[in-house]
Amino acid sequence: MSDCVSVCFLHLRTASVWSGLVPVAAGLALTVCGLSSVHAGGFEIPANGTEALGRGGAFTAKADTPLALEYNVAGLAQQRGTHALIDNNLVFSRYRFAREGGDSYGAFPSVQADASRPFYAPWFGLTTDFGFFERFTFAFGIYGPSSIGQRTFPMFVTDQNGMQRPGPTRYDIATTDLLIFFPTVAVGFRAHKMLDLGFSVQQASAQIKLASATYAPQSLPVFPDSAACTKQAEVAGCDSVTRFSGTSYDNYLLQLGALLHLGRSVDVGLNVRSAVNLGVHPMTIRGTVAATEPLYLQGAGIGAEKMDGEFTVWLPWVFRAGVRYGQKLGGVQLFDIEFNAVYEAWSWLDGTDHYLTLKNPPPLVNRGEPLTLNLPHHYKDTIGLRLGGSLFMPMTAESGVTMRMGGFYDSSASADQDLRLDFDTLAKLGITAGLGFSMRGMELNAAYSYQHSLTRTVTSGELRIIDGTTGQPVRINDQVAPAINNGTYSGSTHVLSLGLLLRFDEWRAKKDSGSQGL
Repeated sequence: MSDCVSVCFLHLRTASVWSGLVPVAAGLALTVCGLSSVHAGGFEIPANGTEALGRGGAFTAKADTPLALEYNVAGLAQQRGTHALIDNNLVFSRYRFAREGGDSYGAFPSVQADASRPFYAPWFGLTTDFGFFERFTFAFGIYGPSSIGQRTFPMFVTDQNGMQRPGPTRYDIATTDLLIFFPTVAVGFRAHKMLDLGFSVQQASAQIKLASATYAPQSLPVFPDSAACTKQAEVAGCDSVTRFSGTSYDNYLLQLGALLHLGRSVDVGLNVRSAVNLGVHPMTIRGTVAATEPLYLQGAGIGAEKMDGEFTVWLPWVFRAGVRYGQKLGGVQLFDIEFNAVYEAWSWLDGTDHYLTLKNPPPLVNRGEPLTLNLPHHYKDTIGLRLGGSLFMPMTAESGVTMRMGGFYDSSASADQDLRLDFDTLAKLGITAGLGFSMRGMELNAAYSYQHSLTRTVTSGELRIIDGTTGQPVRINDQVAPAINNGTYSGSTHVLSLGLLLRFDEWRAKKDSGSQGL
């Protein structure tokens, strides 16, 4: 991800201050780089759905509720009647960074980003066989990736001495506000008593707002204070706050699933979700870029209130596999245990580069023609492991309590040199617990998850201040400016979830039974 930052810093030339607009916009692109991250393994916080969360995200071989829309679409085929599911996750997340080194005020202060408010993530799904089909079940749902959509790192911080200082993370990220969701339609088919199959089509939609600081390493005689911009890096008066706002709705993903029933006790599930647009072309986010003028260069005319822009990102192929063992009595699941593996294949894509295109740059930039900037990335293939299960305790003939527990591990999606702050990409360990109460026609579920991001100290960072015009590292006194991502990263996340599952056919059966009694 170092090259994402490499275009983030503004370079001004006395003869052509308009040239600063290109790196200003490119600087904003570094914040947008996080968009593709929200659905990569190691970026997610397992798991969506209250029942699945309580099981540590191990649900691929169970998949017997509308959550099959996400975990294994083949599981739809085993759902008879009409079911509706509403789940709600509240995410309390902290991501901390103690940057190595310091500035003219002293050692860099540690900073922390909290998920705003906290972050709310709903999930909705509806499945039905229309009371007619014996082998087919149809479904509709809408949900987002299990990730943090809002973070804020301060532009200015108060250190332990009470001094107000520039934030040490401002060139990486300041704020993220992402809304990404997948409207989904699907069908499950019982091909054989031992085999269920499923297929879904998803639209990938995104609404994003992002901000960061860029830098202007140039001294202009008419602005005496700007002399400091060439004497040292990271002078706050040479910063420009840049913002991007954009949307994208014309993208799709496909899913294929299979669920194999081996006797009465063992189930094996497989699910594949395609890369965005089948890997043929990336997601394109269209919007606007704006940038403020640096304090020491006020009046130079380098800011921009609005430029049209496009940013392209990828979502990877995702493979889920699970095996489950359970025991039933009288058709009621007494207990089960399940193990899942999740693999995300960035290496299957034709590179993971992102591209920022300025559609209408000023006349002195690329002669006013559209300009495309290449922002290379180095995402790694990732693997996640989930283990979980449940124990059912009947209370009456029609009600009972289910206890759930689980745990998970996610590998990191970033090498040390590429680690950054837009998303928590550290390796993660987590534990979960859940409780469900069921009665005829409904089930109320609750779950909790604690996720610990494994602390990581980076000494080989490659995110450097780069001259946005030349593409070369900025030099101060003929020395390359130091990396901005060296330091110690740590984080933690708590998730509370509450969900309601409705089984309409069970209500109807009870009503019909009552009518017959009369």
